[in-house]
Amino acid sequence: IGWKGVDDYIRAMPGKGTQLAKLLWTGNKEGFTEIGQLGAEVLNRELGGGKTVKEASAIAWDSITSDEGLKN
Repeated sequence: IGWKGVDDYIRAMPGKGTQLAKLLWTGNKEGFTEIGQLGAEVLNRELGGGKTVKEASAIAWDSITSDEGLKN
């Protein structure tokens, strides 16, 4: 994955996205692993619950940028 491109995209977004990108680069590999797992778990749970990909993706992003995501 082109992490530089992902980082640029996240940093371009206002709010918690910028904080998340800074935090991930600080934690580097481990930070990406943890936040990726949270996003994947939430996405899978929501898809299993009958949400569309668009709805599930939005919920997963919200969880990643939530206080829980930042703690992870």
